[in-house]
Amino acid sequence: MLNLFTQHIKFISSLKIHTNNSELQSNISNLKMDFVVREILEPISNEQRLKILTLLFFESKSFSSISKSMGLVAGNLHFHLQKLIERKLVLQQHSRGNYIITNKGFQIIQNLSAIYSSFRHFPQEIDNHNLFVESKMKKLTEESKNLEKNVELTETLKEMALTLGAFKVGIATTETLLGGPPSADLIYVLPEAKSAVCFALAFDQNLIDPYFRKVDHESLETNKVRTTTLANGIALVIADFLQQSGYKAVPQSANFVYRRDTENWLLDMHPPISHRYLAVRSEIGYFGYSGNIITKGIWIRDCLGLSSYRRRTYPN
Repeated sequence: MLNLFTQHIKFISSLKIHTNNSELQSNISNLKMDFVVREILEPISNEQRLKILTLLFFESKSFSSISKSMGLVAGNLHFHLQKLIERKLVLQQHSRGNYIITNKGFQIIQNLSAIYSSFRHFPQEIDNHNLFVESKMKKLTEESKNLEKNVELTETLKEMALTLGAFKVGIATTETLLGGPPSADLIYVLPEAKSAVCFALAFDQNLIDPYFRKVDHESLETNKVRTTTLANGIALVIADFLQQSGYKAVPQSANFVYRRDTENWLLDMHPPISHRYLAVRSEIGYFGYSGNIITKGIWIRDCLGLSSYRRRTYPN
């Protein structure tokens, strides 16, 4: 009994209940009640939202995974997720990506867990819990750093392509390319590939009208060759930048390179990777009736560049 009593005394001391009254009064006086209610209490006052935060506490999850775990229909789940996103307790990695708990959300669940544990556990169990939380916090910090690094790399690659002459840039990933044809498989060109930078260059728009009016074919054909050559150069520069930054990367030729995995490969003309399909999946443009890629106001046709690399970045 004496040992149990001693444990209780140590436990109460660890909660710092007996603090200086003036210090305690100062801390309580500085509480902004409206902020506490709006930013902390209101978002977690709903049991479903609290469950969502506890699910995301351990790992990021997709919308469908959360829905399955919670047993919530899409509309109901979307409502609760939006509430959490508005209060910056949860964020979505991109428009169709996983949901991840923010540092603010992590701290709220961590403190709630500590409060709950203070009524149930002895000091040793609390120490174990703190070690667990510390480990999770470290993991979350590493994930946040990687997330920031990925965002920075994505923006750098896009800016590089635009500076070198592209008018539109997008990112396709192995996830966004799922369900596509064999020519959309990045692994064919780089087994470790996770993402691809896809960019578009416009032909000289002033040469298109004379071409269709059969007044001047040669000028546009010459421009097509030069623009395609520029696209190949941009892909080479981006791949070289990625390689020097420590990533595996391979540039893809804009045209006239085919897979050799069939007997009649030269007649089949299957590209190593489909620039057009990746352009659509990275939201550079969309398929026209002819099968060419078009964007509003620009006639692109075949001038698409591509560089695949081993790094997961943000897709369009």
